[in-house]
Amino acid sequence: PRLRSVTPAGGGALGDGRVLAAASALGALGSLAGWLLAARTVAPDRLGAAVAVVAVVAVAACVARPDRGAALVPRLPAAGRRAGRGVVRSLAAAVALGAGVGAVLAVFVPGPAATLSGLLPGPPGLGVLLVAAATAAWAAGAVFDGVVVALERPWWATAHVAVLVAGRIALILAVGVLSGGAD
Repeated sequence: PRLRSVTPAGGGALGDGRVLAAASALGALGSLAGWLLAARTVAPDRLGAAVAVVAVVAVAACVARPDRGAALVPRLPAAGRRAGRGVVRSLAAAVALGAGVGAVLAVFVPGPAATLSGLLPGPPGLGVLLVAAATAAWAAGAVFDGVVVALERPWWATAHVAVLVAGRIALILAVGVLSGGAD
């Protein structure tokens, strides 16, 4: 079956692309705002540690989701009643792979896990668990974006990015408070 346009007024694939480009631009601007805020609220040594955490999570999430979301776009419309199972399996695989790859990478590159463990009181492996959870969430988010496009709801991807930007800024403020703020 052919994919239909998901934007109103017959915008076609170009209209769908504009929606996803808007989501990407929102994510980029939100990231820039987050890093500018972090530079003002987080001590320089803690900011460097935060960059390391983000890098480890991003690399692990990319390894954990080899374009699973993009693979769903042409398959879901044709899946019919089996589409729900395909979505659940893809999300479950992304979460499991993300958590596994995140935990392994956090063990082999212990700095980011130690950074997270230092922010919160808890058991010794808390940092590894937090890296694994963040990686699983990031990998699942990428699959989610493919799912919403396949389900003809690309604006949900934009809403997903807006929630992530707000969450990122809240986390930066929390890290700034927990680490004592910028010098």
